[in-house]
Amino acid sequence: MSNLNNAKNQSAIVLKKRLKFSILPVLYYNLFLGIFILMPVFIMIIAKIHLDLRQRTIVALIGTLIAEIAMYMLLIKWVHQSGKSLTDLGWGVNTNVSAIILGIFFSIGYILWTFSNPLIIQNAMEISLFKIFGVLVGIVGAIVEEIVFRGFVLTELSETKVSIAAQIFISGLAFALIHIGFNITGVIITFIMGMVLSVIYIVGRRSLTPSLISHMLINILIEPWLLMFIINMYSKIV
Repeated sequence: MSNLNNAKNQSAIVLKKRLKFSILPVLYYNLFLGIFILMPVFIMIIAKIHLDLRQRTIVALIGTLIAEIAMYMLLIKWVHQSGKSLTDLGWGVNTNVSAIILGIFFSIGYILWTFSNPLIIQNAMEISLFKIFGVLVGIVGAIVEEIVFRGFVLTELSETKVSIAAQIFISGLAFALIHIGFNITGVIITFIMGMVLSVIYIVGRRSLTPSLISHMLINILIEPWLLMFIINMYSKIV
């Protein structure tokens, strides 16, 4: 009986450690975003460095790219240390058409909602180096965020026997927390987006392909305008 209790206690300890481990990306993501994006932007604003809105957005885009790459490198280290590969998280795993269609419909709905923002809609059709760079950063961001918040977080939660409903909620919450720099409406919408992408990932047999397609479509069409809107919002506050 004592051995059985010890085994149960040991199992509970392991589960708690893995649950904490699954939340680590949120902490590191916010750290990287703070260092490489928010800090430079606030320094420019406070120091009254005279850059126009697009120039400030370029600085934020560069910071975003660095933060995403840093997070990807850290995640790859964690994955390899646990004896896994990106395939175990859903990269390149076969999926189904229904999940891809669901993802495309969601991305269309999300894009139409963001087009209610005048700054985004008035620049939506622009083709420029600024737009191309924003798309590049958006694609990298979509890839890294899907690997982290759908692949890594949902896989860790699943292997610790967390219910599917809780997996979806936690992944959505974690995704929203790295977008805490948005206004309250933006955070709520991002929370919903994170949960929907989690559903798409699970419906798609835990393949990253459908959620990644959906996320990339969104970022390709709304960036860098969404980031520029956020930079403009903070510029007015400060």
